[in-house]
Amino acid sequence: MDDLLKKINKIEEKTGRLAPQQKALLATDGSSTSLLEAFTNTKIKVLGAEKQRIIEAGGDIALELRVNAGEELNKRCVLLSAEDNVLVYAESHTPLSRLSADIREDILGTDMPIGKILKKHRIESRREILDIGVTSSEKIRKELKLNKEDPLLCKKYLIIHNDMPLMKIEEYFWLKL
Repeated sequence: MDDLLKKINKIEEKTGRLAPQQKALLATDGSSTSLLEAFTNTKIKVLGAEKQRIIEAGGDIALELRVNAGEELNKRCVLLSAEDNVLVYAESHTPLSRLSADIREDILGTDMPIGKILKKHRIESRREILDIGVTSSEKIRKELKLNKEDPLLCKKYLIIHNDMPLMKIEEYFWLKL
């Protein structure tokens, strides 16, 4: 946690003081969706789940997920929203070989947040934060409807199940609650 606190301090040197909700999203090793629902008192909707596709693992992602190059991954890019307010752009990579048929069906065929899918199927897991920071991506800024002056916060983490990476997730947000 000390390392995360140092990184949050470095982020604040660039962006100015972060709101407690922003710090919580950066530092939590729990469900981001649950936090967003608590912050907004609204059920979080997943938008764009139909944009997912199957890709081949390669380079860094194969190493991070501990899979062979060429193994099939599901790449899922979604927006998490509270009513009409888009809060988070999230991208996940999941080795299909590590999913049971029922979990695979929910990930590929529903607009349910990943944390809720894991909870529904009673998957015991932990989150290992790889990095947090500030980034720039015009594509993601447009998705989140951010101004150029709004810093784009990011968090990258693995969901670990049975001592193996089940998913790599990247979340991007600024949050105007």
